Amino acid sequence: MSAEGLENGPPLKNIVINFLRDEKGDNGGPLGNFDNKDMARNGWHVIDVSSIEEANTKLTEYLGGSKADNIFINAHGGIIDYEYSDGTFADASSGITLGSTFLTGRSLQLYNEGEMDELRNYHSGAKQAIEALQSISGMINDGKNLIFGSCNTGIDNRVGQYISQMNPNIDVFLSSDLFYIESSKPSRQTTFQNFTASAIRREDFDKGMSRFKGGKLQETGINIQMNNTNGVRIIRPKLN
Repeated sequence: MSAEGLENGPPLKNIVINFLRDEKGDNGGPLGNFDNKDMARNGWHVIDVSSIEEANTKLTEYLGGSKADNIFINAHGGIIDYEYSDGTFADASSGITLGSTFLTGRSLQLYNEGEMDELRNYHSGAKQAIEALQSISGMINDGKNLIFGSCNTGIDNRVGQYISQMNPNIDVFLSSDLFYIESSKPSRQTTFQNFTASAIRREDFDKGMSRFKGGKLQETGINIQMNNTNGVRIIRPKLN
């Protein structure tokens, strides 16, 4: 086993799928420069990837037939407006950038409704990304968690609705605000201690995060902290 995990040990049960190893935020700080050894000492294995298909392959190889308890996907998120060919407004959605594919609530809806022509013509790579994400969801133990560490992904409830149908026995967490992962100075790496900070900073908290299960919204307006026991600690702030 590489230095990313514990030497000569079984696969760790908590996984970070990291799309942002070399990327920096608006303030110049790194977005995915994890201290892999420190994360592994605290029960989290980091897998750097450039596509969700690569993530599926590497995760399958790493787990070797076992399953994870918690999978955290560190990636960019955002919102998009779709237009008809005449330029009129068609739909608005949010989603997550999985390498070269921006997977949205609309993409997921089209896939689930069998609208493959529109999916193929206007949502490049979405079909392959959805099927890879389905596979990844199936590698999580019942009662455990899939967490999207991406900004604004949960604004469109279709994202959580359809992803949580892939494995109805797990919780899926998505943020409708800016998702924050800090780094240590001067190392500019994200240690496990950094990783366990609140996902949404107080000054950025508006809509919060949502938790989905089995295709249904379970709760919204929450915050979370990652940990090395049950993976996710839910924080329920008092909203005015």
